[in-house]
Order: sequence, then C-alpha cells, then structure tokens
Amino acid sequence: MGSEMCIRDSSGTSGNGGTQTWTRQYLNNYKSEDFELVHVNLSARRGLLAEASFVKRVIDGLLDLREVYFDVKRALKSDHYPIMHTATSGSLGTLRDYFLVKLAKKYKTKSILHCHYGCIKDDYQRGGLLSLLLKKTLPLYDIILVLDSISSDFLNSIPKLKGKVHIAPNFINVITDVDLSPRTYKSIAFIGNLVPTKGIYELVDAVKSLNNGTTLNLIGPATNDIAVELKSRIGSDEGKSIHTLGRRPNNEAIAYMEKMDIIALPTYYSSEAFPISILEAMSKGSLVLSCPRAAIPDMLTAVDGGLCGLLVEAKSAKSIADAILWAQKNTTEADELRRKAFEKVSTCYSMPVVFDLYSDYYKKMLG
Repeated sequence: MGSEMCIRDSSGTSGNGGTQTWTRQYLNNYKSEDFELVHVNLSARRGLLAEASFVKRVIDGLLDLREVYFDVKRALKSDHYPIMHTATSGSLGTLRDYFLVKLAKKYKTKSILHCHYGCIKDDYQRGGLLSLLLKKTLPLYDIILVLDSISSDFLNSIPKLKGKVHIAPNFINVITDVDLSPRTYKSIAFIGNLVPTKGIYELVDAVKSLNNGTTLNLIGPATNDIAVELKSRIGSDEGKSIHTLGRRPNNEAIAYMEKMDIIALPTYYSSEAFPISILEAMSKGSLVLSCPRAAIPDMLTAVDGGLCGLLVEAKSAKSIADAILWAQKNTTEADELRRKAFEKVSTCYSMPVVFDLYSDYYKKMLG
C-alpha cells in the first residue's frame, strides 16, 4: 500500500484523563509500514476552569472550537490526509465532532469517530441537546469505534448506523514475566481518584466488616470533603486494616498493584468506559473485583467465555465482602481467574493486537 498518512485528532496528550492517556500511548507506540500518525491537538486552549462563570466557560469553549476548526481545516486542506481519526469523550465535545466531520466531508477525507466513554446509549436516548447532536453527528462518520458491546449493539440497531459501528478496546503494554503464583487474597488495593461513585465507601465498609486480617490500601487523590468522610468511615481501622496513602507517582502505584492480591474498582460512575486500571491489574497478575458497568463485563469475560474476575453488585458492601470471602476460601479457583485474566489481556488487549485492529480499519476505509 505504501506509506499513507493518517491524521489523528484527539483531546490532547497532556493530563491524566482516559482519552489523553490513550492518545499519548497511541502516538508513542504505534508503528506501521502503511500509516503515519499526525497529531492535531484538540484540547481546550483556555483551560475551561470549573471555577469560572458559566458565561465565561461558554465563551472560552466557543473560541476554542473556532481555533480547533481552523487548525484542522488547514491540516486537511494543505496536506490532504486520507483519514481523520477523532478521539472523543462525548458530552458537548460532540459539537466539535460534528464540525470536524463536516470538514472531513468537504475535503473528501475518510472519518473515524472513536468514542472513549461508556454512556452513549443513555446520552442518545435521553433527549435534549446532546441527544440531538449525537443523532446529527454519528451518521456522518464512516466508522464509529466504541469500547463495549452494549454501545455497539445499541448503535448498530439504528438503521442509519447499522454496520458502521465496531468494538475497539483500549490497549496496554503486556509484559510476559508475571507472577501468577498462589495468593491468599488478603491484600486489596483501590488505585485511582477517590470519589464516591467509584465505590470507595462501600469498599471500606466491606473490608471493615470482614475483620479477618484483610488489608485495604487506598491510593489516589481525594477532595477535602471526601477525605473527611473516609476518615470518619475508617475510624480506628486507619493504619491497621485500612491505609489511605494519597496520590502516588504512576510507577509507585503500579508497584503497589504488583504486590496486591486483589485490585478493587466497585464502580458505578455514570461515565465509566474501559478502565485502564483494570487492564493494568490483569496484566500484573492481580485478581480484579469490579461492577458490571460499561465495558467491564466484556473485559472480565475470559477467552473461553467464562469469567476472569469478580463482578459484584453496585453500591453493595455486602456483595463486595462476599466476593472477597469467596476468593479467600476458594484460592485455587481464584488463582485460575487470575490466569484467565492474564490470558485475556495478552490475547485481546496487548498493543500489537489492538494496533493491528486499528490498521485493519484504516486499510478497509481506503479500499
């Protein structure tokens, strides 16, 4: 095919959000004889600070959109890229996605919309401005990539979108030298932003209820209000069975992950998508405990069709505690779940596997 150019539009490479992390990893690691990635940064140029007034945020957002529009227009007009691959976090960013695909149509550039969020069905059906934007925007793209089967099945059921929606999972660099030796399942960690909808309060209550030597490490930043609530819930268990360790550098957090028997993410966060922390835990040989939200059931379905992790009921400390106790009482079966999880991440979510999938879509679009 020769060396084609693929323009990759995203929400930027700075920051630690899911889309930014994906973009940074993709740009740094994708290698192909057929395609070269050229990055156009679509992140907010003016910060869009939460403490700014609503009017200021709207004005800054529109000014950002204008700058982004002309940046992409210049790129498409001068360099004639054959593909525009747009990563989106949804919400009102869909307005940007609409204007970008109109540009792609104008300059005869094929377009991919890569949705890095897990509430597409809810947004589409809810009504209002966002629903209207999605209904106007999605049919204009040549290919739509989503993270989970729920989103794929729903969007493909819409006549205008049928056949153009595909699942494209997130990826991770998988190291083959992983410790899969037997565990006791007495050490647990939560790694990420400490927010209530990630299930942190229920997790704390679950571990406190066990009272059997199980330890929990909470690793990540928290607001003052949440830190106060956590301190109240943990009580006298702080420093004994439960440790709040605060924000840690990424390499230190990964080191903790490698030491832990269970990585817990009992999330019911409304915009949960395809948690990188679960991929990291699977690749490090830890047992994953989570809730059936967004792509998580797909992630924890083993290659053989069974489970490769623990799925618990959302907002239920009892369900979390029961799952932990099951692992502690059935260590051989829990060890097998970990082995299947490592097989799943190696087979389906490694960089080479997912990058080949992306390349296949690029080739398909160009015939």
